[in-house]
Amino acid sequence: MSFSDEDNDDPEELQKDLDEYFEKRRISVEDRLEEQRLEEERLQAQKRATREKRKRFFYLPRKLFFALIILLAITFAAG
Repeated sequence: MSFSDEDNDDPEELQKDLDEYFEKRRISVEDRLEEQRLEEERLQAQKRATREKRKRFFYLPRKLFFALIILLAITFAAG
C-alpha cells in the first residue's frame, strides 16, 4: 500500500490523526480492563455469597448433630 504525496502533505495533521487514534485505543483498552476488573469483582462476590449460603445451610445440622451426640452420651452414661 503506497501513499500519495497529498496524503503526507501535512505532518502535523498526520501526527494529530495518530494521536487521536492512539488516544482512542488507550481509552478502549482502559475500558476493557475496567470491565474485566468489574467482572472479576462480581465473580468474587458471587463466590463469597455462595460460600456464606453453604455455611449457613450446614451450620444448623452440624449443631444439631453434636447436640444429639452429647444427649446420647449423657443417656448412655446415666443408664
